[in-house]
Amino acid sequence: MNNHHHPSIFKREGIFLFLQFVLLKWMVQFIRMLPLLVCFRLGEILGLFVYLLIPYYRKLARNNLSIAFGTTLSESQRARLARDHFMRLGANMLSSIKIPSLSKARLSEVLKIENKALFHELMDSAEPPGVVIALSHFGNWEMNAQIANLLEKRRSGAIYQKLRNKALDELINADRSQGVTTFNRKRDLPAAATFLREGGLVGVLIDQHAGDSGIWIPFFHKLASTSPLAATLAQKTGAYLMHATIHTVGTARWSIRFNPPTPTKDRTVAEITYDLGCQLAEKIIDSPADWF
Repeated sequence: MNNHHHPSIFKREGIFLFLQFVLLKWMVQFIRMLPLLVCFRLGEILGLFVYLLIPYYRKLARNNLSIAFGTTLSESQRARLARDHFMRLGANMLSSIKIPSLSKARLSEVLKIENKALFHELMDSAEPPGVVIALSHFGNWEMNAQIANLLEKRRSGAIYQKLRNKALDELINADRSQGVTTFNRKRDLPAAATFLREGGLVGVLIDQHAGDSGIWIPFFHKLASTSPLAATLAQKTGAYLMHATIHTVGTARWSIRFNPPTPTKDRTVAEITYDLGCQLAEKIIDSPADWF
């Protein structure tokens, strides 16, 4: 039996990936010509259309809210919250495309740090230990890449998952890497550890499904396979470990909230990962419409 794929399959796939890249690049250029407020409002409208036109996602959102909040929400409250979630998700996704083109001064107008004293206590130094920031798909999560613009001294880095489309991966990574050192999750972890030992800051997503390689922790009455990477990096390098979320606080306005450092000494990676999951759950309860 011949297991070789026909060359035309690869050719068609290559054309599709190229068209995907061109379409996205054109879309990014168009969106960045629009004012941020227009991006936000247009995203709200698109999110509402998705909510109204795709029953599967509407039902999925309501079911997730039922799992998280149980009987504390009525059916009408769940429906309204699910609608608000889709509108906010659309607004944040379109805004995240515009944000990398903003000046530092403009960024400081639309993104505020809530607990500045804690932030400056740990960030206004380039000295070791470094800082691992545990991030989530919450609010305008792509804005996390802009933390580098808030830092005066620490170098900033982020661990990312490479996309299959190489051109698309480079386009998206170019935005994320403005002032940020990016580390490929599969091959650059030793470099990320060195970066932390030298006093750098590294952002790590903690809410991606980790499959069999993850740690199963309770999360809203269900078991969720959670990546232990943030906890592992912090323990191995002696870095501080902080949970951070981006909250939508108004029309095209956001705030970043840092929790106090999570203890890592004399604790297992599973205990630390569970702790981070609890912190995320608290943020979801506080601002469910920002949860992705």
